[in-house]
Amino acid sequence: SLLTQKADVLVSLKRFEEALFTLDKAMIFDSQDPLIYIIRTDALLALDREEEAAELLKEALEKFDGIEKVNLLFELTDIYDDYEMFDSVFDCLRMILRIDSGNEEALYKICFWTDYTGRNEEGIRLHQDLIEENPTHLVEKAIVGMLPKNKIGRAQSTKLKVYAGAEHPHASQNPSKFEITQ
Repeated sequence: SLLTQKADVLVSLKRFEEALFTLDKAMIFDSQDPLIYIIRTDALLALDREEEAAELLKEALEKFDGIEKVNLLFELTDIYDDYEMFDSVFDCLRMILRIDSGNEEALYKICFWTDYTGRNEEGIRLHQDLIEENPTHLVEKAIVGMLPKNKIGRAQSTKLKVYAGAEHPHASQNPSKFEITQ
């Protein structure tokens, strides 16, 4: 909305109190816009009110789901990271992966935070759960990673089919079974 855009400009101009006042008005008209919460969090952090910013995002998490919730969780992760609350960072990343198990950014970050926080067993269990949930994802990523990084590679990747079990719709093509051993 226009008020949200105005608040974003005010934050970039470092007029944080005025931005918060504008966001209060925006909340009256559209409280279901996740951008309001993100901009409000930025303004609160600039005013060194990190506890209030974290509480605001925690409350907002209950109002949203899907990609909006993931974006809010990443914002909360950044707050916890800035204020060295590393176990909370790990917990937020775990919640992101429960919502979107293929989220590349969360997968990358959780590998770092698993090692950093010493929660190795929990990180291993999390990755095992993700593999059980979508067993073909790892193989698909490996194959797509080996394809050329151009138009032809992208076209080939759309044709890739990986199946977890013996059942598939391509029986007439007589595909051969390929065992992956560790």
